[in-house]
Amino acid sequence: MLPSARIANAPTLGQVLTLQTPRTNLPNIPPPSTNIIPTATTLPLNDLQKSLVTAAAAQQGKDPAQALNSVVTRQDAIDLLASKSSSSK
Repeated sequence: MLPSARIANAPTLGQVLTLQTPRTNLPNIPPPSTNIIPTATTLPLNDLQKSLVTAAAAQQGKDPAQALNSVVTRQDAIDLLASKSSSSK
């Protein structure tokens, strides 16, 4: 540990990790749902998707602003990312 007063005074998990032996009554946790909910590809991009488009354009050596201006829908973004994948093979 780092030698600082802040770290020395920080709380730990020691008070909750007190079992002498591992527990045997494990909870039953169901597996996550595998239902895929389709989304319309005609919708405009959200901010995260816009960031991914600009990053992909930069990796392809394209102007990110110009690429973002040419991508309007989610399908446009899918096409841009697919073109990157096929050009790197």
